[in-house]
Amino acid sequence: RAGLFSRARRPRAAGIRRSVRRLCLCLAVTLSLCAVTIWIRVGPLVRSYGEEMFYYLIVPGWVRWLLEPAPLIVTPREGFEPATAMDGGGALPTGVERWGDYLITRVSATPNVTLVHNFMTREECAFVRALGRKMGMVSGTRFPVTNGKVDASAASLYDYVYGLVRTSVGEYLYYDGLEDANDLRRMVAIAKKVEAVTGLAVGNSEAPFVQHYGPSARFRAHYDMYNVDVTAPFPYRDNPRSRTLLAYLNDVGANGGGETEFMLAKPRPIRVVPAEGAALIWGNCELEDVAPVDLGFGLGLGGGGGSGRGARAWDEGRCMGGAGPHGEVATSPGPLTGETTQWPCCARRTRASLHQSRPVRVGHEKWTMTMWMHQRFTSESQTYADELGYSRDLAELATQS
Repeated sequence: RAGLFSRARRPRAAGIRRSVRRLCLCLAVTLSLCAVTIWIRVGPLVRSYGEEMFYYLIVPGWVRWLLEPAPLIVTPREGFEPATAMDGGGALPTGVERWGDYLITRVSATPNVTLVHNFMTREECAFVRALGRKMGMVSGTRFPVTNGKVDASAASLYDYVYGLVRTSVGEYLYYDGLEDANDLRRMVAIAKKVEAVTGLAVGNSEAPFVQHYGPSARFRAHYDMYNVDVTAPFPYRDNPRSRTLLAYLNDVGANGGGETEFMLAKPRPIRVVPAEGAALIWGNCELEDVAPVDLGFGLGLGGGGGSGRGARAWDEGRCMGGAGPHGEVATSPGPLTGETTQWPCCARRTRASLHQSRPVRVGHEKWTMTMWMHQRFTSESQTYADELGYSRDLAELATQS
């Protein structure tokens, strides 16, 4: 009788080994083909959004805990009451300064993040929350991350990935959708506060976007400045979300989660605790490395050229400098009152502006309102105006109110 290692057993063992090798080879080829196919589909998305974003989407939290420095936790209004401070009651804490009617703190220089401690009142926050409920909140996948230039299969893949990235619900508060005149008046007043604190014309922003985060809901690592057409080079002039204003509409609490985190901030990550009425402002792009242009005197608010001694023609390729806090050049659709200088436009995305909304813990919820501020309209960006929801009509509403 043949033993286990007899000559009669050897051909059978050799056949098994050959079968296993073939199976492994077939599996390797299949996995390689799948990887190539996925890369063909996902590669443009990675190149558009940046490798850093995908690192933070994939890496487990414990890896970050091991490799990265402990984050700086920032709590709005910690140690003081804005109403008392604005009335001159007591000295302001270190790092807090007055900016017109607001108290602000520079949270980070890289990226340039400013915390506004007293942006909205509690009544305004309650009003916007109620308005969001009234208009209805839908899943984040309702809002596409690409346009019609991407084929249907790729768009479906992107939407699926986006559904994993963003699990909150939200809705744009379009001004023309507010049937109640009083609601419109109150929203225009809030939008004008955005203009006052950012130095950007409200008519050049997207409509306010209200989001609600239930327990465990989050918005994973993302950039606000993204490419709407991943089949072409990044059209910075087409979608220049130069700055973001994020207002918190309720108190989540120190242990409720939902912090806004800037993972690439220097010298260490920053996490801002949501507090009702507070707001964050940050820049999303770097400007072209060219000198500003002095337009001289007599430039009208509508742009389009100047009149008067020394005036120079307004250049569509340049952007107007706004009066943003902490020295960051803002951009607006035309010169603000008293401005005579055109500044460079957005040239590239600020890598450090990568951010996320951390998960909201069980028993808590989070409400926010976001306004994405754009540079002026050009013949290029006009193509995307309707798709991106630019609220150009708001400039006229604000003037009339």
